[in-house]
Amino acid sequence: MTEVDERRYKETFDKILDLDRLPSHQEVLDLIQFSEEDWWHNEGRENFRLFGTEHLMARHYLFPVGLLGGFGSNIYHLFTGEFVDSLASHIKGSGISGPAVEIAAGDGKLSYQLRRKGLDIIATDDYSMDFHVIQKLMLKD
Repeated sequence: MTEVDERRYKETFDKILDLDRLPSHQEVLDLIQFSEEDWWHNEGRENFRLFGTEHLMARHYLFPVGLLGGFGSNIYHLFTGEFVDSLASHIKGSGISGPAVEIAAGDGKLSYQLRRKGLDIIATDDYSMDFHVIQKLMLKD
């Protein structure tokens, strides 16, 4: 792996964990492909060196940030810039007025990003995740 690739994968990973930034769809695909290839061909050595775990995709439907970011939870959807832009456009075009509510919002990243796009949306969750994540989001708003 080149130094450029290493920086690119780490930057994508950081965007996934950061409330303020979103990776592109292609960045996520590239990161997942790298991680899977490293898992199968290199026993996860590069994954462990870069991200602190041998396998980013422990199961095909989640990204174990509990191991990686210390959040104590999993990410079940990797929000990308394209996804948020498309969703915001769809909601704005639907004619819905008044605030929307995101149920089971987790860390609130989606609602936070949609508010940045001008939507009136409220994140709700049962707050069963670690408090420091909730506190981080509350300080952002």
